[in-house]
Amino acid sequence: MTDRYELRDGVILGRDVSIGRGSVIKENVVIGDGSFIGAGVVVDEGAKIGKGVYIWNNTVIRSGVSIGDRTVIGHLVLIEAETVI
Repeated sequence: MTDRYELRDGVILGRDVSIGRGSVIKENVVIGDGSFIGAGVVVDEGAKIGKGVYIWNNTVIRSGVSIGDRTVIGHLVLIEAETVI
């Protein structure tokens, strides 16, 4: 854990990934190159986030979600478990 955000075991970050203050990235999450994770975001276990994805503030991504490359997710969104976008 840093003073900015929390990364749990098994997280794989691509190049040039930005993670906002207060975000929590849980176990075994993969985040692709050039993605942006806003402040206060929670990404649950096993989620896969593609390259160049933008996830804005205070969004929750539940376990097993898969988000394709160059997708934009707005503020205050809840994406339920096992969803594919």
